[in-house]
Amino acid sequence: MSNRATRRAGPRFHSEDLVTLAATPDRVGIISRTHHDPDDDEDLDPNYDPAFNLAPDDVEISWTGNPPAAPQIYKESEVVLLDRYFLPGDIVLHPTNPTMSGTVIEVEGRADLKDVRGSATLDDVDMALLEFKYPFLSVGGILFKDGWCGRLHDVSKCKVQIMFSTGAVCEINEADLEMHAHIEFGDEHNSLSLDRVQPGLIVRVRRTFHDHVTRWLTDSRSTGSGVGLIIDLHAEQLDVDWAFDTAAVNGPPLSLPDQLVDPQAVKYFRSSLEHATMFVGNLVQFRAHADTPRLADGRDATPCYRLVKTRTFATVRWQDGTVQHGMRATELKIPLAVDETALWPGDICWNRQGQLQDLEDANDLTVGVVQSVDPARRLAIVRWFDAAWEQLGVPETCSLYQISSHPNFTMDLADRVLVAAHKESPRSYAWFGEVVRIALDGTRDVFLANGQTETHRFDQLTLVDPTEMGPLDDELGSEDGFLDEDGNMVDPSDEEWMTDDDEAAARSGSNDDDDEEEEERVSRDDDADEPMDVDAATSTTGTTTTAAGDGAEPDVEPDLALAPAAPVIPGEEPFDVVDEDDTPLDPATLHFKDATPMTAALLRQIRKQHAALRTGLPHGIYVRTFSSRLDLLVALVFGPDDTPYAGAPFLFEIQLPADYPRTPPSVYFMNRSGGRMNPNLHEDGKVCLSLLGTWHGKSYESWNPSTSTILQLLVSIQGLVLVKHPYFLEPGYGKYQGTSDGTQNSRMYNERVRILSLKGTVAYLERPPSYLKSTLDAYYTRGAGKDLMDSIPRELEDPSWTEGAKVMMRPVAEKLVRKLKALAEEAAKADEEEEVRAAADESGEQ
Repeated sequence: MSNRATRRAGPRFHSEDLVTLAATPDRVGIISRTHHDPDDDEDLDPNYDPAFNLAPDDVEISWTGNPPAAPQIYKESEVVLLDRYFLPGDIVLHPTNPTMSGTVIEVEGRADLKDVRGSATLDDVDMALLEFKYPFLSVGGILFKDGWCGRLHDVSKCKVQIMFSTGAVCEINEADLEMHAHIEFGDEHNSLSLDRVQPGLIVRVRRTFHDHVTRWLTDSRSTGSGVGLIIDLHAEQLDVDWAFDTAAVNGPPLSLPDQLVDPQAVKYFRSSLEHATMFVGNLVQFRAHADTPRLADGRDATPCYRLVKTRTFATVRWQDGTVQHGMRATELKIPLAVDETALWPGDICWNRQGQLQDLEDANDLTVGVVQSVDPARRLAIVRWFDAAWEQLGVPETCSLYQISSHPNFTMDLADRVLVAAHKESPRSYAWFGEVVRIALDGTRDVFLANGQTETHRFDQLTLVDPTEMGPLDDELGSEDGFLDEDGNMVDPSDEEWMTDDDEAAARSGSNDDDDEEEEERVSRDDDADEPMDVDAATSTTGTTTTAAGDGAEPDVEPDLALAPAAPVIPGEEPFDVVDEDDTPLDPATLHFKDATPMTAALLRQIRKQHAALRTGLPHGIYVRTFSSRLDLLVALVFGPDDTPYAGAPFLFEIQLPADYPRTPPSVYFMNRSGGRMNPNLHEDGKVCLSLLGTWHGKSYESWNPSTSTILQLLVSIQGLVLVKHPYFLEPGYGKYQGTSDGTQNSRMYNERVRILSLKGTVAYLERPPSYLKSTLDAYYTRGAGKDLMDSIPRELEDPSWTEGAKVMMRPVAEKLVRKLKALAEEAAKADEEEEVRAAADESGEQ
C-alpha cells in the first residue's frame, strides 16, 4: 500500500468546537481536548501522565449547563459538529485545495439566547447586536485610567443579587455568599468550570440571612425554602495590572494609578470584534441605546442572556488574493501547524538576501507588501517600498525562501497596537487600538479606544502585549587562572594536569567527585611541581562508559549507534589541543569571550573530558580546544547522509562552567546560514536540549553530573538533532507524523533547511575559522566533497522540489560547486608539489 493511502487525514474536531452527540442532539457541549492538541504532548511536560492521553479517534467534551457537567470522552464517530469559532486573523485551510491557506478577515454569527432569570428564549439573533453583560468577568480585559493602559487581574470585591421564590431580592458580598451558601461550580478539570458566581446559578442558603452580611432590596426578607437564583452582579473593586502609559509611544510619563480601583473610575476597551469572541455559555446583553432604561445607580437594566447555541460564518482572504464571503465555519479546516515560511496578502515582508541580520539592522533591508502567494510553487508576488518607505514599486515574483515576515511589523487582525500619531493626547486613549483591516498598500485600519476607526501605515503602529515582560541579562565572569593549594596564581597552560589516576578515570568515564579530596592530595604530593605537557596529557586511550548509582538503571555513555556513518578524513585528528603559537586564537571571533575562572577541580574534570573525546568521537565529529582556553571547546559536526543537512558543517562553541559537571556546559550554535536550521538550533545560537537544561525534558534526559559528558552531548546532536525529518522535533509536532498536514509541512521545512545548509557550507568554506581550516579543506577534498558536488545537480532536478526552492537553490549550488572545485584544484596542486619534493628528496639521497 502506498504512503499516500496510509496517510492519516486531518482531524475532524478541534478544541473549542461546539458539538452534540448523534444520539442526543439536544445536548450541547464544547470539545475540551483532542488527541492532536500540542499541550497534550508529553514532551511539553516532564511530569505528564501518559494515561491522560487520548486515542487518535477520541475527543473530550465538556457539557454546557449550570453548573457544567464533568467532561467525558467519546469516539469521534459519536460526535456531530455544530459550530467552530474563529477570530479575525485566524489561519484556515481551503476546503478543497490542501496546499492553500487563508486568513479570516471578518466573522459574523447568529445565536440562540436564554434569559438567565427564566425560561424565555430568543432565537437566531445577530451577534453583532450583543455585548458582554459583565466585562469585569473577562480576566485579562483591557482597561484605561489616567492615561494608563492595563489588564484586569481580578475582581477583588463584588456584590451578588439573589432572587428567591418569594420574590424577595437581596444583595450580598461574593465572599460572604460563598461562606453562607452552597454553590455548584462544576468539576475542577472542566474547561467550562466557573471560577466565580454568575447569574443563572442556583444557590442554597440558610432560611434567614444575617443582616450584617446582606442588604435586602425588597420589603420582604423571606428566603422561602432557601433556594435562590443569582440574577445580577456588581463589581465594587478591580485589581488591575497597569502595563504602560503614553510614554510607550514617546509621550510624557504619567503617575501610576493604584492597583485596586473603583470600576466607575476606569474605561473598558470594548472591542469592535467583541461578538467574535463570544462562546456558548457567555453572559450577554443587547448593546445599549439612548432609550435603554437604567437603574438608580446607572447600571443597565436590560435582561441578561446566556448564549446556548451559535452559528458562525467567516469571510476568508486566501493566499492567492481571492476572497470568499459567508463561509460556514464548519466547512473550514484548521491547520495542525502553520508552515513558518508561509505568508499571506497584506503581510509586511523583508528580503533577507541570505544574510543573518540582527533586528536592529532590519531597516537597512528592502521592505515590501505581499500581494498574493502561490503556496504549491512556493512563490509570492511582492510590491517593494522605496528607500524612504513612501512609494510602492511594481509587483515582482519572489521565492518564499528569499523573503520572510518582517519581525518588527508582524501584525494580524485583532492585534492590539499603540498609535504614535496620538501620543500627545494621553486621556483620549486614541493612542491604543486594535487592527481591524489589513490593506495591500501597507496600511492598517485601527479601531481606537475612543470608538473611532483610523487608517495608519504599518510603521506608525507598535504591536503591544500588556502581559509581556523584559528579558533578564546573563553575565559571565572571567579570570586568567586559578589558585593552587599554596595560594599561587597558576596558568593552566604552564602546569601539568594529567595523572595516571585521572587517565584511568577518563577510561572508566567516571565524573564522580566523591574521591576529589584524595585525588587532590595525591596530585599535590606527587605532581604539583612538574611542567605540563598538554599533548601528553590528552593522549590517553580507552572508552567512556559510566554506571548509575546503586538501585538505578545503568546509564551507558553515548550509544555510538546513534551516530550516522560519515567519511573518515585521512590525517585529521578527531580531537586536538590547538597550539596558539602556530594558530593564534582571535577572541573577537568567539561567542564565549570571557574564560571561566579556572580551579584545580575544574581542571581535573577537563582532562577527563579531553581523554574521552580523544578516543571516543564517532566519524563526522571533530573537536578543538586551546592551550590558553581549556574551558572552551569548538565542535565541528558534519550533517549525516540521508538528511537535509548532509555534508554541511555545524559548529558549536562549548564552555565549561566553574562548577562543572554539577552544572551542564553552555553551548552556542555558530550559525552562518541566514536562518533557523532546526527546531533545536535557534537562529540566535541557542541550543535547546533537555541535556543542557535549555528544554524541560524528562528527568532521565536531563544533565546528570555523575554520568553526562561532552561526548554524549555531541553524539546526541549528530544523531538526534540533525535528523531526516527535523520538522517533527518541534515540541508537540511528533504526533503529526503520518498526517497530510504534517507530511506537507515537513517537506517544505526540509526544502528550506537544505538551502540554508548549503548556504552555511559556502560561508564556512569562504571564511573558515583558522583552527578548523585544515579539517574543513580535508573533508571537502578527501572526504565528502565529490559526493556533494555529484548530488547537487540531482537535487536541482528532483521533481519534488518546488519552483520557489529551486530559485533559491541554484545560485547557492553554483557558488558551492565553484568553491569545491577550487578546493579540489588547490589540493591536487599541493599533492603534485609534494610528490615533486618527495622525488627530489629521494634523488638527493641516492
